[in-house]
Amino acid sequence: MIQFSSTLDKNHSNWDYSSTFNMSMIENGNARHELMAQEISGTVLTDDGGRIVRSEEASDLLIKQKHQSSKAVTTFLADDTGRLSKAKRVSTLGNDSGNTVYSYDAKNRLIRTLSGPTTADFTYDNDDRELTSKEVMKSFTTETTITTCKSWDKFGRCINAQQNISILIKDVKKNRDNVYDHVAEIKYDYVY
Repeated sequence: MIQFSSTLDKNHSNWDYSSTFNMSMIENGNARHELMAQEISGTVLTDDGGRIVRSEEASDLLIKQKHQSSKAVTTFLADDTGRLSKAKRVSTLGNDSGNTVYSYDAKNRLIRTLSGPTTADFTYDNDDRELTSKEVMKSFTTETTITTCKSWDKFGRCINAQQNISILIKDVKKNRDNVYDHVAEIKYDYVY
């Protein structure tokens, strides 16, 4: 079971936020085992025009009895038309640092993000609502997650989606691939 809660507080020209993420496993007999918990808090800073230019965050992660804290700063750059073009992240965790590049179509819709080993592609329906996202992350495995929106709210935001997750693990010794497929139904609630 996964639980996620988040709060956002807009003060003057910046936003403060905090999020809590908990993951637990429920076994037969309804025994619940906590797998991990993470708390993230930070500030999003904007320029005089209201554009996000920087974020600063701190994270505390607890997996079983192991605790890890980190801090990160992300700087956001815009292109000549004012669209987000690049994000540069520097973190005290080496695997959390990196750059993300954003690409758009002729209608100014986000169609791709590229961040190290991860590529995400987005498609839209005839009403310009996001229809699908496909994220491929390559490391020692290849994880492909395709999220397809099934319904939207009156503002065009996805409220119900299906997620197809495929994990490819190459077994070089046995000269074969192992593929694990999962399907999830996702429901989104927007609370203000």
